Formats: sequence, C-alpha cells, structure tokens
Amino acid sequence: MLNKPAKNGIQFLVLVDAKSFYIFNLEVYAGKQPAEPYALSNSAFSVVERLIMPIFKTNRKMTFDNWFTSDELIMHLLTEDRLTSTGTVYKHKRCIPSAFLKTGKEPGTMFGFQKDISLVSYAPNKNKVVVVMSTLHQDDKIDESTGDQKKPEMIVCPVIASVDQ
Repeated sequence: MLNKPAKNGIQFLVLVDAKSFYIFNLEVYAGKQPAEPYALSNSAFSVVERLIMPIFKTNRKMTFDNWFTSDELIMHLLTEDRLTSTGTVYKHKRCIPSAFLKTGKEPGTMFGFQKDISLVSYAPNKNKVVVVMSTLHQDDKIDESTGDQKKPEMIVCPVIASVDQ
C-alpha cells in the first residue's frame, strides 16, 4: 500500500450490516494466490461473489466503494443474486460518459438513467466530481436536508449492507 503512511499491513475485505455492524462474511486479502488447487481470483467481481454468499437472494441493499463498483457487477447482483446496490465509480471506467466528469464553478448534479441502472454525477466544487452508480435508485431526487449543497439522494441515502476494504 504505497500511498499509505504505514506501507505494510493486513487488508480485510468485509461484508458488514451498516445498521448493526454485524459481520456477515470476511476475507483476508492474501495477495497473489499460489497455484492450483487453492488459487482464487482477487478481482472485485470474484471477491464480492464470495463475500455475498450469506445474503445471496435475500433482496438486501448493498453499497461499496469504487474498487468494487462496475456496471457488470451491479447488474449481476440485481439479476442473478437479487441484491440492489449503490457504489461510487472510478472516473476512468469506460461506462462513464465524459459529460458526467465535468465540473463547473457552482455545485451541480447530472443524472443518467437506463432500464435498471441509474448514474449520478455530483460536483460539490469546481475541482471535484463524485460519480455514483445504483440499481436501487430510479429517480432524480435531491435530499432537501443538505440545504445549499443539493446532494442527490443516491449519495446521502443510508443502506442495509456494505462491502468494505
């Protein structure tokens, strides 16, 4: 972890209930896996598939950070695993239109909708943009409790389960 103050450490990948903090599943990141028969993929898709086994097909809501979020993963969770999800997205992903990465002088929000996936771009200031993808939210609601910031509900809304690293 070269960009961290302490360069060495142990990384845990955890599925946690966001309200009760109950740990459903946990995996220690071991780096590159040895050859067969114990080899496991460390891709974000594979890690999430292993972590969600205790809540498979329970219609729960999930959230994750940008390392995990992809359109392929959240559609798979929705269609195959019956889990809705929300997550921040890396700005370099191919599925993000360039218009969603622009910032202005004033805070601004842009929404995009497909059949099952919603995308929001929120620019809180002129140098920052946050992109969120969701299968849970299907509207362009702004959370009124955020006042002048006018944050989208997709960013503010609490969730039931969360995948952290």
